Amino acid sequence: MLLKLLLFAIVMILGFSATLGGALMASASGDAIGWVISLVGLVLGIYSLVRVVQINRGYQDHHLDEVLGNPSEIIARWPDPAPGEDREIIVAVRGVFLGRDFAPFAGGYQSLAAITFDRASGALHVEFSSIAPPPHDRPTLDLAVPEAARDAIGDFVDTIRDGPR
Repeated sequence: MLLKLLLFAIVMILGFSATLGGALMASASGDAIGWVISLVGLVLGIYSLVRVVQINRGYQDHHLDEVLGNPSEIIARWPDPAPGEDREIIVAVRGVFLGRDFAPFAGGYQSLAAITFDRASGALHVEFSSIAPPPHDRPTLDLAVPEAARDAIGDFVDTIRDGPR
C-alpha cells in the first residue's frame, strides 16, 4: 500500500509538472504538442491525486474496521461534542479516530511524541512527531474527554508515559 501511495504521488508530481511544462512549451512556440502534453499531464495529475486520497481513506477505514472488530483495543469512545459534528471519537491502543479520520500513535509518517491528560478537566493533549523536516510544527490533537471516560483515558496515558505496571 505504501509503495502504491508513493508511486501515485510521484506520478501526480510528474503529471502536474508536465501540465506546466506543456503550457510553457505551447505559449513559447505555439506548437500543439505543448497543449497535448499539458492536457495529458493534467489528466494524470488529477487521476493520481484522486488515487492518493482513495488509498489514504482505505488505510484509515482499514484501521477503523480492525479496531471496531476487536473491542479490546478500544480504550474509550464518545460522541464528538462539537456542534454540527456527527462523529464518534475513539481512543484506541493504536491511535485516535475522529470519525473516519485516523491519527496513528506509530505510523510510517508520524509517531506519538507526547501525551498529557488532566483528569480534573478532562483535557487530553496528544502531540505527534512527523517525518516533515523542521521548522514544521508538530501535529497535535486537543480533546475534551467526558466524565465517564476519564478514568480509562487517565490509566491509558499513565501506562504510555510510565510503562505497564
